[in-house]
Amino acid sequence: MKMGEKNLNVATFYSGLIAILLGIIIYLLLSEDPTATDKAGASIGAFFLVIFGVMFITGVIRIIVPSFGKKKLIVEKLKAWGLLDSVRDYNYFKEIQAIPFYQKLEEFGEEFIEDYIKVMRLKTLKKIRQYIESLSESHRKIRIAATYYNIKNDQDTRFKK
Repeated sequence: MKMGEKNLNVATFYSGLIAILLGIIIYLLLSEDPTATDKAGASIGAFFLVIFGVMFITGVIRIIVPSFGKKKLIVEKLKAWGLLDSVRDYNYFKEIQAIPFYQKLEEFGEEFIEDYIKVMRLKTLKKIRQYIESLSESHRKIRIAATYYNIKNDQDTRFKK
């Protein structure tokens, strides 16, 4: 999740929370006297309560779910491929997840670039998996598979918006 998206999610969360509180206050203040104008005010308060309650819930979901679900999903896929068989492999995966793409390019150099380009040119998941399994070093396999799934998840998220 990019920093701007995180700030937007937090802003959505807090604005929804404030709006819920305002909606409750408006509803309670205007629903005490059952005159026609107060009923309209109470319904406006209820409207704010519902609309901004949805904003609040959306903010909560967008803050909590993407960061948790994305990493867990990648772990499950790499386990299914047999790439995370040991604690050493899993710890390496956690290290790789924390490194931004541009830093991977700098740190792992030409080998990483070749693997990345090859994987991105392959069209089917079956061919991608065959290529990754053909690599000799386990850390190299984990590195390129995790990068592939991170980029794929980012692209899927971008296109769904």
